[in-house]
Amino acid sequence: MLLQVPEAVLMTSASAARDIVFGQAIQAHAHCLTAEQVLTAHLLHETARGNTSFWHPYIGQLPHEYSLMMTFTPAHVQALQMPHAQQLAQAACDQSQHHWDCTKHLLASLGIDKKWCSLKAWRWAASTVCSRTMHVPFCPAGALTPFGDLHNYHPAPPPHYPDIEGMDATSGGAETQKDDEDYGDGGYHEAFQEYCLYGRKRYAKGEQVFLCYGKYTNLELLEHYGFTLADNPHDQADIPLSAFPESFTAYLTQQGRGGGRHCFLHCNGIPSWALLRDLRCFAAKPAERKRLGHLAVSGQRISAVGDLRVFGILKAACEAVLAMYTSFGHDEEVLKQCTADACMQAAVSWRIAYKRCLHSGIAVAEQASQELRQHARDPA
Repeated sequence: MLLQVPEAVLMTSASAARDIVFGQAIQAHAHCLTAEQVLTAHLLHETARGNTSFWHPYIGQLPHEYSLMMTFTPAHVQALQMPHAQQLAQAACDQSQHHWDCTKHLLASLGIDKKWCSLKAWRWAASTVCSRTMHVPFCPAGALTPFGDLHNYHPAPPPHYPDIEGMDATSGGAETQKDDEDYGDGGYHEAFQEYCLYGRKRYAKGEQVFLCYGKYTNLELLEHYGFTLADNPHDQADIPLSAFPESFTAYLTQQGRGGGRHCFLHCNGIPSWALLRDLRCFAAKPAERKRLGHLAVSGQRISAVGDLRVFGILKAACEAVLAMYTSFGHDEEVLKQCTADACMQAAVSWRIAYKRCLHSGIAVAEQASQELRQHARDPA
């Protein structure tokens, strides 16, 4: 046991309802607000109370700024470069504004200072709720947990990657984690009415204790928590269908997979199971596909010639995407110049990690092709 936080000090929609002023104000608005909106408004109300708030010591140690997608300006959205990331960020901004619009009447009825009723204040509080709450069974929005939310994130153990004959699955990029117990986790203990944090090992004095929030790509971490990881074993790079040959996208449509959601690379450049399967089936001759298609479904190659074509297509797709955007060198220079802008740093860091996945994909494709050609020359 690392830490026990009594329910009495948790900030939840339940503690909001127990507050006399807030509880009365919310009765007229509760039917149209989500638990997240209620908790966000509750945090703003307590922040406006200053040192008279029970949670003043906790609120005082919260970050003054966040870099979640909902706080992005148009320039930050643009800096992501990739359309799917830009769409996600814009949707997060639009949703936060919509939630604020729906809650303005409640905030006004509380009689708090106007600065705590602004969109900027709302996005600060909403970012706090999004990035720092912990799951509790009695509040769908989770609980703001004093002391408990100070722990940094540690990713879960990496996923299993498809086997590519002649290659080590870790050779393209991020290393496999050596210790999958090197982090803690937590949960609400109903019998004790406490949120409890647990360690999975003994910690030395001064050693940082991490928590695992779950499995997230860097894009998901940026959306929900406002940061990315340089070596995230769960990161992936989505490849747009437009980067593949039209004949391949037509094949996917015929197979009922025209959306292309499975077309991505893992952090180390290894293609997803489904993408590798579809590329192998597509690259096979019709007779091969009919007779040996089950091999691709089980994660095996249909033929060496087919896999040469597969990795040629994969390399060309990665190169096509990279050619559309700025280079690594340019991005690294931009990163050096935006140290005062946390959101810009986060956006540029994400696109660097995304492009690193694509470069790893090229390296994987080249190595796999080299192994196939070498085997063809020297079967023994």
